[in-house]
Amino acid sequence: MTSNGSGSGSGVGHDAIDDVLKALSSYNTGRILHTYGNHELYNLNRSELAQKLSIPFRLEPTDDLVGYYDHLLHETEQSSDMKLRFLFIDSYDICLLDRCPENSPKRKRAHEILIKN
Repeated sequence: MTSNGSGSGSGVGHDAIDDVLKALSSYNTGRILHTYGNHELYNLNRSELAQKLSIPFRLEPTDDLVGYYDHLLHETEQSSDMKLRFLFIDSYDICLLDRCPENSPKRKRAHEILIKN
């Protein structure tokens, strides 16, 4: 899912995600697993993404939300069992986006990396 727009709150980014969710609403064969990237973080903060996309963010001791999670899929095929695990990695865990400029050690680390590169 990609959303383009600017700023957090209501607007183009929220509308784009709502449009995709509406289009997916008729799908009832299984669970829909969402992930996110820079386009979503330009438009929504992690709390808003958690609410809209049911992403199980967790609050770290640093007060940063992270979205690492997994989903195990079991499917039985005639004589064999297949198990498939999906891993969702927060590729924006250490970044400037949606991190507190004053308090976040992850934002500070991202800034240090950018300065060196």
